[in-house]
Amino acid sequence: MQRNARIIRCAVALLFCLPLAAGPAYEGAAFEKRVAAIAAGPDGAARRAAILAQLTALGIPYRLEDFNAQGRKGVNILVSLPAPAGVAKEILLGAHSDRVDVGQGAVDDASGDSAVIELLAAFQRAPLKTYRLSAAFFDLEELDSLGSGAFVAAHRQGLPAIYLNFDVFAYGDTLWVGSVNDRSRSARAMSEAAAATRFPLVMGADYPPGDDRVFVAAKVETLGFALIDGREIKGILDFFHGRHRDPLPRGVTILHSANDTPDKVAGADVAGALPVVEQAIRLMDAGR
Repeated sequence: MQRNARIIRCAVALLFCLPLAAGPAYEGAAFEKRVAAIAAGPDGAARRAAILAQLTALGIPYRLEDFNAQGRKGVNILVSLPAPAGVAKEILLGAHSDRVDVGQGAVDDASGDSAVIELLAAFQRAPLKTYRLSAAFFDLEELDSLGSGAFVAAHRQGLPAIYLNFDVFAYGDTLWVGSVNDRSRSARAMSEAAAATRFPLVMGADYPPGDDRVFVAAKVETLGFALIDGREIKGILDFFHGRHRDPLPRGVTILHSANDTPDKVAGADVAGALPVVEQAIRLMDAGR
């Protein structure tokens, strides 16, 4: 699967004449270790510490931003990679660092955190040219998106041009992407990257509510990313629309339950999907 990930990266780069990120291809085993380290944290502080340790090991700068929302105190982790002089536009990657009280929050959302870290490493090696690449790991998202809401409120005058949210990016053969505008630059780029590699893509507005909704409400161009078994999508949508099915889709049985443990994450699947997402971002940067 790791060899396939490298082939995908090369194919997309050659097709669009875009720079291929320097360094090794994404590795499934390394991804699983990232997830396990974050999921091992028993509380929000420990999960943040695991994320910060990984950023530090990669030499990626970060800062912490405290917030108060609805009587709760939280901490968002913010990252901004160096950008060429004069670059003002920003693409923000996001995931949430907290989890619910049951399970270990591996699929929801240590997988999203780890996907963002992997992409940060790739763009640190081969930076974008027309956008600044930043990231946020939001706290208290399971409490009605408090972390992302506090971020948007605090940065109202400097919100990103594009926001890409990663939630349940854990296993399967299909990139499931939430988009309220299939003609946006980001949606077109995602479609092109997936088509170039024939990677299965389901994209549209019918998508489970997630951390991206705060940015959509703020009129930021937004995509929500999940990696899942494509055969589950109809059942998951039925569940969220109140049409319960028997048996329930696998994803529904994992999320917000004791089943949400690191063994549910398939690193090889993620290693095959991340190159497609990376090159979609490079297409956004190229103005495609």
